[in-house]
Amino acid sequence: IKKKHMSMPSSQEHEEFSEEKDINESCNWTDETTTTREGVQKSGKWNRGKWSEDEHQRYVRAIEDYEVQENLFNKESKWTFIQAAVRTRSVQQCRSHHQKFQIKLKNQEAVFQQRQAQQQHQQQ
Repeated sequence: IKKKHMSMPSSQEHEEFSEEKDINESCNWTDETTTTREGVQKSGKWNRGKWSEDEHQRYVRAIEDYEVQENLFNKESKWTFIQAAVRTRSVQQCRSHHQKFQIKLKNQEAVFQQRQAQQQHQQQ
C-alpha cells in the first residue's frame, strides 16, 4: 500500500480554513436553541437574538462593499450579498438589522445636532 504524501497548506489556505473554522465554531448549527455567554440565542442554521460585534462588523463591511458595487446588483440580490458576507444570519435578519441600525444612526445624529444647538445657544 502506497502512502499518499500530503503537502502543507499555503498560508492563504490556512488563513481561509482558520477563518471558516472560527465562524463554524462560533455558530451552533443544531436545531436546538442555546444561549451563549454573550446572550446570543442560536437555533438551527442562523443565530438568533442580539448580534455579536463580529457579526455587526461583517454587516458594516458588506454594506460598504455593496455601496461600491451597487450597480451590479438588484434589490433582492443586495440582501443575498450582505447575508453571504455576514454568514451567520438570514436575509430577513440582515434586512431587519439594517432597518434598526439606520434608525439608531438617525437618532444619534438628532441627539448630536440637539447638543450642538444647545452649546451654540449657551455661548451666545
